[in-house]
Amino acid sequence: MSNDYAAILTTLNATVLIVGTVQHSSLMAKLGRRTAAEIRDLHDVMGQLIEDLRAGVESSPELLRRSSYLQKIAKKKRPYILTASFVWMVVCMLLISSQIDILKWAGAAKPGVSSGLARKAFMITVAAILVLAVEAIFSAGVNAKEEANKVMVDFNLKYPQAELYALANRQAERNLPQPESDTTTPDARP
Repeated sequence: MSNDYAAILTTLNATVLIVGTVQHSSLMAKLGRRTAAEIRDLHDVMGQLIEDLRAGVESSPELLRRSSYLQKIAKKKRPYILTASFVWMVVCMLLISSQIDILKWAGAAKPGVSSGLARKAFMITVAAILVLAVEAIFSAGVNAKEEANKVMVDFNLKYPQAELYALANRQAERNLPQPESDTTTPDARP
């Protein structure tokens, strides 16, 4: 390892730590806002269900479906948040550990060639950069998928599957060829 290479790795590591921390913080903030909004919606729906129960009124099927949906998504998001945080924590620990090793090497009176340290620092830095790139791509994909799912869920909550199947069956019946009636006229023959 040379002093120039150590300087390059130090710069890259610092950049990855800063960009990654900002990226991770914004992702967690976005997920936190979405999760909080979904929990508020769930509490509102559950409150309405409790009020209906107290009043002896039967809750609407749409309200019951919404309650079920909100409970499911609340449980599904927790693992993603924990996994993203764990991965970023591991990347930070590896980068910081690598940086400490580089600083120890550079702080020696006469730092010598340390190909093992250079190789290790290179691998950790490249892996961290790849994690940042994958996280950005994954985040964009998840955002697009969540928006599409939200539109579909809103539609499915408003129009339950049974109604959609009934509509599809009615349309299929209309498009079926009709049997010929007995009153059809025979072809005119010359």
